[in-house]
Amino acid sequence: MNKVNSMEEAIRKYINDGDLVYFSGWQGSVPYAAAHEIIRQNKRNLRLIAGASCEVGDHLIAAGCVNEAYVSWIGNDVTKGSHAIRRAWQEGVPQKLVIHDFNNMGIVALLLGGCYNLPFIPIKGMTGSDLAENNSIIRYTKDPFSADGNSEVPIVPGLQPDVAILHVQRSDAKGNSHRWGALSLDQLAGMAAKKVIITCEELVSTDLIQHDPNRTLLPNVKVAAVIHEPWGAHPSHVPGYYEADWNYRKNVSGKACRTLETHETYLNEWVYEVGNRKEYLEHYVNQYGYSQLENLRLKDPILSQSVNYGWR
Repeated sequence: MNKVNSMEEAIRKYINDGDLVYFSGWQGSVPYAAAHEIIRQNKRNLRLIAGASCEVGDHLIAAGCVNEAYVSWIGNDVTKGSHAIRRAWQEGVPQKLVIHDFNNMGIVALLLGGCYNLPFIPIKGMTGSDLAENNSIIRYTKDPFSADGNSEVPIVPGLQPDVAILHVQRSDAKGNSHRWGALSLDQLAGMAAKKVIITCEELVSTDLIQHDPNRTLLPNVKVAAVIHEPWGAHPSHVPGYYEADWNYRKNVSGKACRTLETHETYLNEWVYEVGNRKEYLEHYVNQYGYSQLENLRLKDPILSQSVNYGWR
């Protein structure tokens, strides 16, 4: 079944107001293009779950798309700021943000429970910290395997995102996708999610995917839509394709987040006034030149060794 959609079409069909949405990436392979389309379509009251998806969350919150977030870390790792998140949480601007603050293992536990369709899962890694004390999601239950049978263990619910948006290096039209480099929580989130949107650098044949089955991220039955979106993770990096645009993240998107006014100006220029990723890239080239974009593209491959999948 061919699942190839345009970005506009996929976001319109599969992202609904109020959805719990997971955004991929651990500083790299972050689906910026998809987040920008969500902003353009003015989706509202989304609940965000993420590991370390750069400043995508900051942009979504500044645009008024998100009012609840399950996070372990989020923001611009160049400027070390999550200014829109702070404004929404502390001042209610542009709307009040509810934050469920976890460590990294806490986010893993939420998604692990969702992946295995469990109502809750025990987690001890936050015990004794102010994260546990100030987290309204955490509950406690008796541990029947403790020595006295009465010791309490903290638990968190299993979460199943309505949609996981995952950016990958390549996918076929059915949603069979290859991803390499740091997978972060993306495979787990994809398996936990009710449906998955894949954005990819390359659209390839199923035959190519089948020649390297161990690199396949998810079974294609999880995938609702595939979007061919080269540079769809810019300004983050994608292993094998391009480096992170550190200058842009520091001096353009990073600086823009500092105040509500400058963030709105950024969103107008880089999201609302460009209709899609193609226009975004054209605007980038007009501003900084094609050579600056091209310099991000990885020139010297670092190849893995081939493997033999045959047996008798």
